[in-house]
Amino acid sequence: MSALPTQRMTVTPPYAHNASKTYPSSLPDGGLVSWSHHSTSSPGSFRISFPSVRWGYVRSTQGWAGLQHHSLVRATIVLRPPTIRLRDGLGKTPIGMKVSVSQGSMFAVLPRYGHGETDDNVKWHFGNIYDLPEVPQVITLSQNVSPLEETSFDLFISADYEIRLFGDPVVLQGGEVPITSVDVKVDLVYDRAEGVEVGSKHVVPDFVGGWAMGDALGVEVTSWFGDWEVVGVGTSANLEITMQVPQFHLVQGQTRRLPLRLMQTQPLPHLVALPITLSLVNRNTPNEDPTTLHLTLNVTQVPPLPTLSRTTLRTLALRQTYFTPHVSYAYLLPPLNVSSPTRTPPILALHGAGVPLDNPFWPAALPRQESSWVVVPGGGSAWGYDWRGPSATDCFSALDALSTWLGRDGEREGEVMVLGHSNGGQGAFYFASRYPDRIKSAMPAAAYASAPLYVPTVYAHGAHFTGVGLDGVLQASMVGGDNDRFWGNLVRSKVRVVHGGADRNVPAYHSRMAVQGVKSWDAHADIELMEVPGKDHWWDEVFTDPERAKVLSELVNGPVDEESVTRNFTLTVMWPRESGSMGGWRVLAVDVPGRLARVKVIGGQAVSTMNVHVLSYTPLKTGSVTPTSFTIDSQEMRVEKRLETYVFEKADGEIWKLSEEVVSAPQHTGPISRILVSSQPITFVVPKEDEACLSAAKRLSWALYTYLGLDSRIVSDAEALAEDDANQTQASLGNVVVLSQGGTANAYGREVLRRQPSEFTFGRTGNGEIELGGRKFAEPGTGVMFMHGPRHLFVHGVDADGLERVLRTFPIRTGTPCPEWIVMGKDADARSFGGILGAGVRDYLEMKPYHGLPNYKAIEAYEKALPQHNMNLTWPEGKDGRFLRFETPYHNIGFNNQLQDILMSAQLAYMSNRAYVFQPYMWNISSIEPVQLDGKHYRSNIIPLNAFIEGPAAGARFGPGTGTTVDGAKAAWEAPRAVSYDWYDEVCPPERRTYLDAGEFRKRVGVVEMDKGPASSTKEILELFSRELLKVNETCVSFTGDHVFTFSSFGDRILSTWDILQDSPILTKFAWSPLVRGIVSRNMHLFGDVSRWDDPSSRPRTKPTTDIPGLLALHLRRGDFIPHCDNLAHWRATWSGWNSFSGFRDRFPLTFEQVSNMTYEERLPYYMPHCLPSVEEVVYRLHVVRREWELGGEERKLKRAYLLTNAEKVYKDELRERLLADGWEHVAMTSDLLVQKPEVEVDLAADMMIGQYAEVFVGNGFSSLTANINLLRMARKVHMDSIRFL
Repeated sequence: MSALPTQRMTVTPPYAHNASKTYPSSLPDGGLVSWSHHSTSSPGSFRISFPSVRWGYVRSTQGWAGLQHHSLVRATIVLRPPTIRLRDGLGKTPIGMKVSVSQGSMFAVLPRYGHGETDDNVKWHFGNIYDLPEVPQVITLSQNVSPLEETSFDLFISADYEIRLFGDPVVLQGGEVPITSVDVKVDLVYDRAEGVEVGSKHVVPDFVGGWAMGDALGVEVTSWFGDWEVVGVGTSANLEITMQVPQFHLVQGQTRRLPLRLMQTQPLPHLVALPITLSLVNRNTPNEDPTTLHLTLNVTQVPPLPTLSRTTLRTLALRQTYFTPHVSYAYLLPPLNVSSPTRTPPILALHGAGVPLDNPFWPAALPRQESSWVVVPGGGSAWGYDWRGPSATDCFSALDALSTWLGRDGEREGEVMVLGHSNGGQGAFYFASRYPDRIKSAMPAAAYASAPLYVPTVYAHGAHFTGVGLDGVLQASMVGGDNDRFWGNLVRSKVRVVHGGADRNVPAYHSRMAVQGVKSWDAHADIELMEVPGKDHWWDEVFTDPERAKVLSELVNGPVDEESVTRNFTLTVMWPRESGSMGGWRVLAVDVPGRLARVKVIGGQAVSTMNVHVLSYTPLKTGSVTPTSFTIDSQEMRVEKRLETYVFEKADGEIWKLSEEVVSAPQHTGPISRILVSSQPITFVVPKEDEACLSAAKRLSWALYTYLGLDSRIVSDAEALAEDDANQTQASLGNVVVLSQGGTANAYGREVLRRQPSEFTFGRTGNGEIELGGRKFAEPGTGVMFMHGPRHLFVHGVDADGLERVLRTFPIRTGTPCPEWIVMGKDADARSFGGILGAGVRDYLEMKPYHGLPNYKAIEAYEKALPQHNMNLTWPEGKDGRFLRFETPYHNIGFNNQLQDILMSAQLAYMSNRAYVFQPYMWNISSIEPVQLDGKHYRSNIIPLNAFIEGPAAGARFGPGTGTTVDGAKAAWEAPRAVSYDWYDEVCPPERRTYLDAGEFRKRVGVVEMDKGPASSTKEILELFSRELLKVNETCVSFTGDHVFTFSSFGDRILSTWDILQDSPILTKFAWSPLVRGIVSRNMHLFGDVSRWDDPSSRPRTKPTTDIPGLLALHLRRGDFIPHCDNLAHWRATWSGWNSFSGFRDRFPLTFEQVSNMTYEERLPYYMPHCLPSVEEVVYRLHVVRREWELGGEERKLKRAYLLTNAEKVYKDELRERLLADGWEHVAMTSDLLVQKPEVEVDLAADMMIGQYAEVFVGNGFSSLTANINLLRMARKVHMDSIRFL
């Protein structure tokens, strides 16, 4: 064995060992180190030390943090013949090695070549640094193993000396030299003979009175060779077991714990052995017979608790199982009086680092309570995640499981007391300070205040190379675990801090500092230090000593301190998702993620905030009064009705508003480690047949299972997409890690980014590059990790080397700085954090619940399932039906331009007795990728038509008697319903289609073009085309080439179609979609009396009427119209299409002839007031419209104004203020609408619906949106003078 004490060293194949080469190091005299040779007492057992280093001197200047160091160990694995295993007379050649590296952080196995070369990357495997129970990792042999000669491999081990792992050498060994211990075990994997087998780390509940303590059962299964799927589970016992997940499979080399659910219908007091049979198939050979595995699980039976003596109960620890969603378990220590009607809070008891849950030492150290249950969770493993993240989830799941078992589901969110020792003590501080309303009392013992104060990281190698900005981002990603930042959250709690005065592991200074810190927030806080002189880090009576046992009982059973309930306080939050409420107040979102947020509460309802964007208040059950008003940042808000939870959101201009509608789920932001908290087993998605990504997924899966007890699954991108399609939602996958490298695309990942674009985009060159904010990362060896939304983590390498590099930063353990995104370059090998090319967190707007692109799968499924999509229907539908498709859709234009074409095209199909083939709204027909229209925000490029509208143009029925005969007369049958673009492809394959060139067809039917004389009107085009199409007998007709209806068709020539359209089902049965109607209904309080709104969109109109009385809606378009209005003046444009009805009161002041005879400078003053009016012009115009409308009768009263506008904030604020001053009772705008995520891309249509049903509508005569609103208002037969213009 050779060892090298240094900070970093790069190992790349082929490796040529040079024993005399020197490397720089800060540890030895002279600053240089070289390889040293060590002999082991037994193969695979390494004890690594460097006595030549003056460790005492290092410690005198740097403290024990200076003892922490990194060693690179090189050893040799030799496979000696005979390596061929004989079975059934056949030779079995090994294909891999089972390798276990205990107490090493990482390891790599490289083939040793004499003169050969290899292009393989070094694949670093996670070692078992905590010496946890493990299943070996399978290392595939990349070189042939000779049956006749020795085959050698280089084994490299990253051996890290950590104080928490190996202890202080002065305390443990009485010397100054730190010793790192590493143990290695190697076995061989042969071919299919190894197959699949059950392991030993099963999870089985105890049975009390014959009933299982929990419904979760876990069976460990390992695949040594092949990919296996469990297809059957059974038992001969008198109970039922089923798989908790719909599908369970393992890839080769993976270990998982099969989650099973127990279901009992009767007690089983005599069950002592639970036989289980698993049936599995090898996915590589699916036609072979299933493999059957048998195992028997031992069951511990406990008599009914009321029958047990107090002496027995005093030593009893019951194993309870539950799903987190992973199969987990905790020990429950029952109260001595199990039949007591008194219900005191349970105690959550957190063990120290390295203490296995099954070790009886920890439960024996806990005093039993008279009426409180003690819950002893494992946190995932003996080390867990420092009681945060997945370990915290395990604790809350254990508490919930206890409530369920006791039949107290109503108390699942009840109060809890927490205690813990050492790392469990800091865990007690963590729970009490992050969830102060639930954890009302705590007893931390021998706890460190924060990791940086316990073992300082100022001497870390990478700290020398990071700038202040990057250093701040990295530190911010770990602040959520530093308890000292949150001491102020304990001022309302009862805390008793226990510490040995002679503690040589965690000095008592930490507890003294904690008490001092809490008292600094509030001198009257109920926190006390119980320092025990002469005691070290642990002694058997830490909690059971009579004095401390009495204090513990008082913490559990004591009354509520009324003074603490009314005490002023300051709540501090880092990541809202990881924090609960204090005094009923909870931070749901921050302004700037990565910075602390604070809420100072005075007198219960007076609040001042720092870095808070969304805040909620839930009155507590005790000590709270019903609020009548709230004051936040000096802004008073009156409460009109009592709510269970009040939610406040900061709007533009730092204005707080109270809203019942804001979703009260905490903001999804935080370090990458949040990927570890999942509602389902974590899914790794890898590109099909990408061995580099598959290897990475296997290694991560092993680490999650070994370190944290987390289950994970590995699927290909094709499988993930198939599951996504089947389940209609990606949530069924739980949290997802998307792996990719080089030019190999992960199809599932690309689909996720298509639906909800990211700041990160994959380059189109196919070489693995990735871009962020215009910066391209394309250098080989670069890797990136970034969170995307709440559930996806992307891990990508520009090449396989980059994937390996970024993989090493995956937060398997705490203490790894991983903000929401991080880019690692090759310099990380030598400079650690100094090789980070970028890192950061997202801002709040990107984290809002409705951020991202909607998922239209439900609407797509609705369109696909339309009843007319049926080959067996009778003519004119079905396989022999009549269809009309327009192959040249409009694109790169807005929704309203496309809506005009949709209505006219559908009308033509209707008049031709053909089914209109509708298609989705598309911006760019050459791509399916989302588009960025304003240079900042993305939107879906393809949106189903039924997301916007309903009615015959979108597939609804026309009604009886709407068919058309060949001569154009009405027939008894019903007109054929519109079908989707995809259904047309199915019912009309290319060989059945008749293609008609639209330009040639126009000539054929006699359409007169504008350059040939008086142009044909749009009505004439409809009639000429439909008359000829009725004569066409072919079923499938597709127009190609030019558009049937050109832009000129939608000018004033379209008015000629009014006598056709006004009675056509295309218009009379037009309706807005449920998404659109939902927006309007939810926001009716902005426009009028909510009780009078009953969704009128489908009601027939036979006389003039209004639906939102008292409302004037104004279309005030700015944004893109700021330059466009100038263009309109250049183009000599007049009002468009449906804005030019002769009966309208307002008209553009100039005729086309007048405009044509004027210069641009002469024309411009006539355009701007009507196209881009100033604030003063808008206020005056609405004042005049209101006065003239109200002169028409006493029932006409306009009180509210709603502005359909994209105007800039300064303009809107001034206009709102001026309109209110002019007498309008309420002014609302598009930006005031509360829009949910599925609706964000159809809110334009909601504006249109409001304009359609307002009592008076004032539009922009140059706008197609205004024109379509006016068409819909005319279809409803409104008063003509209720339609006005700017």
